[in-house]
Amino acid sequence: MVLNVPIDTQELELPPQECGKIPAAVEAPQPAPGPLEAFGRLLSEASRPVFIVGRGGRSPGAGEAVRELGNQAGALLATSAVSRGLFHDDPWSIDVSGVRLATDRGADFAG
Repeated sequence: MVLNVPIDTQELELPPQECGKIPAAVEAPQPAPGPLEAFGRLLSEASRPVFIVGRGGRSPGAGEAVRELGNQAGALLATSAVSRGLFHDDPWSIDVSGVRLATDRGADFAG
């Protein structure tokens, strides 16, 4: 979701009585043990794992955590377009995963 607020509105000061209480910090979500164990089992059985990282990989510490797990699992590292460059210096990076059809050629691939 994108919220577009006009510049002149952004520059207005909010009167103190309209300022709300700052919400408490939210704890990072934790995976349920069952699916996490299943993921670990599938990963250990995979012969050629590839980790494809999207926008969430840009969160603080996420890219490094994926890189570390990928190194332990022997996985190739790929990203979506929005996270391009996250693993640019890693020898196991295969850059962006996915396909983008040029508009003038898209009809060649339509079914």
